[in-house]
Amino acid sequence: MKLREQQAETARKLIRSAALAAFIESGYAGATMSEIADRAGVARQTLYNLFESKASLLIAVINDRVRGAEQRSQENDHRRVLQADDPDEMIELFARSTAGIAERSLPVLRIAYEAAAMDGEVAKQLQISEEDRFQAQSFFIDALAAKGFLRTDMPIDELKRGFWLIASPQLVVSATQSAWTIDSYIAWLEQTVKGFLLPPDH
Repeated sequence: MKLREQQAETARKLIRSAALAAFIESGYAGATMSEIADRAGVARQTLYNLFESKASLLIAVINDRVRGAEQRSQENDHRRVLQADDPDEMIELFARSTAGIAERSLPVLRIAYEAAAMDGEVAKQLQISEEDRFQAQSFFIDALAAKGFLRTDMPIDELKRGFWLIASPQLVVSATQSAWTIDSYIAWLEQTVKGFLLPPDH
């Protein structure tokens, strides 16, 4: 990686960290790009060069929290899912990965859904992000199918879209706002996904 690219990536990390703190403290409407630039220690123009709008920065913060880091990263979680040779274990590993994502992301997801109700750009960015999630989660259905674990009485495209709905981060937000704990939600997710994706006689 060239020096300029390294500097830009360092600036992105500083900005995402500063934005997360600003959004949590002040909400989406209250956090300003100037405040975020000051927190990150970068020029306001640098911020806009790397993130074209506050809405795109909010989505970048969410994606950063979803990806995670080191052993709790989404990439490592997906690798463990693919290595499993039992459908129940695959689903349980996926559910635990979802729990990790929820723990990292819930505060900023709540902010994003509230902001989307008032800001059309945030709503549009979330819609794009959701389609990206649909594509990213398809690996799980494909893995179950490749191992012979996926039910065959429904079209795979319907299973992928249904799974995308069941594993929606919006459901995590709603569940935890309705007095469910993360553990309660994950237990529900495991049972629901098993019932939906595995053969009826599993």
